[in-house]
Amino acid sequence: PLYKNNLILFTNVDGFKISGIRLINQRYWATCFIFCRNGYIGNLDFCADDRVVDEEGNITHGIERNSGKKILVRNADGVDLRMGCQNIVVENLTGFTEDDTVALTGLPGRTEKHFAVEGLPTDIANITIRNIRTATYCSNVRLLNQGDTKLYDIEIDGVYDGSQDSPHIDKGNFAIRIGDMHLYGSRHCTKEETYNISVKNVYGCGNAVIALAGEIGNLTVENLTASPDTPLYYDWSNFEDK
Repeated sequence: PLYKNNLILFTNVDGFKISGIRLINQRYWATCFIFCRNGYIGNLDFCADDRVVDEEGNITHGIERNSGKKILVRNADGVDLRMGCQNIVVENLTGFTEDDTVALTGLPGRTEKHFAVEGLPTDIANITIRNIRTATYCSNVRLLNQGDTKLYDIEIDGVYDGSQDSPHIDKGNFAIRIGDMHLYGSRHCTKEETYNISVKNVYGCGNAVIALAGEIGNLTVENLTASPDTPLYYDWSNFEDK
């Protein structure tokens, strides 16, 4: 199973703190949390594998979007909060993650079913995300829930997409991404299941600062800034990878 490639995996932990670690060249997600509560994740620095391979099998460093080269190690997230994670602060993250830096993903996958805790809610709720300054191919912060899993009371304050200054990548995708057009669970969420989300003080330099898809209830957005060629908003339903 892919979860065996997590560098750090916490399941059903109530009361925890992870701080002051540099995580390098993970084979999959650097840190993963499932049904965890009342925790702190902060002061982490990432350096994911940035190798790519061309059609002749030559391997070089540095990811260029739409170069035709394949990324050698994919899905190298930074922090993944999965089903059942509640009352957690994530802050002060730096470095490079090949995939999402912070991902809140409420999806009924095999890993979630394997580590499910009877009697605990599956909701992802009361999460604070602050001071994320990373380069990433996908998103600095991603929110996604499907198939009856709720995601609510999320505060995002201070996200800086550093892809334009990174030696590992030439361009990121989104600073913030909420929702998805692809169906991972049994159905897409409703605005009664994804709600009370606050996003403020975000800088983006990729394909958009924030991308939205699906229904969201009570979303507030403040103080978005962007590089000259980056739009503030993107409707994910019209998105084509660039």
